[in-house]
Amino acid sequence: MPLALVALWYGDRVLMVFDRFRQGWELPGGLIEPGGSPRQAAARELLEESGQTPEGPLRFVGYPRFTLAPDQRVEYGTSFSGRCAETIAFRPNEQV
Repeated sequence: MPLALVALWYGDRVLMVFDRFRQGWELPGGLIEPGGSPRQAAARELLEESGQTPEGPLRFVGYPRFTLAPDQRVEYGTSFSGRCAETIAFRPNEQV
């Protein structure tokens, strides 16, 4: 599993980020670094892509399945969920 995603909840809303490369809204996430855990990758990517941190530890929620174009290759990732009571102002970067 090469990647980890995060659904960060603020009340009844979930955080999405706009990926400049893919030109679409998606959950924050990214690649799991060699020697790192999926949970570490999820927390790191959440912070890098949104500036947000969860109130407590991220909770594992499942294995999303992706079909990647153009060769229709199937991959799986890991997904986590967390909550925040406050949000931090977002600063756009080159990716998001």
